[in-house]
Amino acid sequence: MKRLTGRGLTPLDTSFIIHSKEIDIDGGYTIETDMKILATALTDKSCIVERLQLHYFSLQVTEFLEALKSEKCTLKTLHLYENKLTEEHARELAGVLRENTSIETVILNECEIDCAAAKALAVGLEGNETLKTMNLWDNHIQDEGGRALAEALKKNNALQTLNLWGNQIGDE
Repeated sequence: MKRLTGRGLTPLDTSFIIHSKEIDIDGGYTIETDMKILATALTDKSCIVERLQLHYFSLQVTEFLEALKSEKCTLKTLHLYENKLTEEHARELAGVLRENTSIETVILNECEIDCAAAKALAVGLEGNETLKTMNLWDNHIQDEGGRALAEALKKNNALQTLNLWGNQIGDE
């Protein structure tokens, strides 16, 4: 896995990203230009990235979200960890899940996902046909969010694993 850390992305990083199967970007990249550079790389016809791991990122950049929806997107694994995922972010990610046809694994551990965000993600699960694994461990999902995810699974035949370990979901 190639790792970019401790600095912002530059246009020179585009080629590096495009020609890597696995990328881990760490260090608080939340500025819009970084996300646009990443979006450009992900939609390049030569891009071979299959696993993208982002630590402390912003999902509120339209170009990045559109890149994930693109038919050119080759991602199989999207790993967002320790990214605060609000209800709004979850709705945007749900839109990606409904449209993306390559992502098979989404890892959202320690993203402070609450019930409202879990409900938004559930909407994305309902229409997804490629996601096989979703990891939501160690968030703030409670019974209501757990029920929404369970209802979504009734309409989703692709998902094989939903990990909810470390949430506050009861037995019901």
